[in-house]
Amino acid sequence: MDEINQSEDLQASIVNMGSSSSPDYQLIVMSKNTGVDNRITGIDDTSNPGR
Repeated sequence: MDEINQSEDLQASIVNMGSSSSPDYQLIVMSKNTGVDNRITGIDDTSNPGR
């Protein structure tokens, strides 16, 4: 995550979508810039469908 945050274009954070007794940590990756030219592509979430 730290390496992603050193990028000029991306920002990452880890959030707990569960509870403290049943954590569900997820990595959130966002573009630091807006617009279609700055969209994030090439992400493969087939190992975690529907999330």
